[in-house]
Amino acid sequence: MIKGGIGCRCRAAPIEAVAAGWTKGQTTGFIKINTYPETWKVSVKRGKIAGALVVAPEAEELINVFAMAIQLGLTVEDLIEWLPSFPSYGEALRLAALAFYTDPTKLSCCGG
Repeated sequence: MIKGGIGCRCRAAPIEAVAAGWTKGQTTGFIKINTYPETWKVSVKRGKIAGALVVAPEAEELINVFAMAIQLGLTVEDLIEWLPSFPSYGEALRLAALAFYTDPTKLSCCGG
């Protein structure tokens, strides 16, 4: 927790766990999701997205999904339910959300 009393619950997924990374030969990078920790205590809409860090190919496109997620008040659960095209780097967003529950490097190529 930082001095201002604001903390975060965060998880990340490596691009090397994404099929698009392998098909395009670009497996370096990661996507990290930051959530408001207090939203994990609520039974509905758990894990509200507070921000994200995208260090990956096509980052300028992927970050827009997080901007929309924050604006709409989406949660980790909402990203898990989202089905991006396959193979695409958008799949890494879903894997980063799944990282709150499991190790995304241990999932099959279909993530879940």
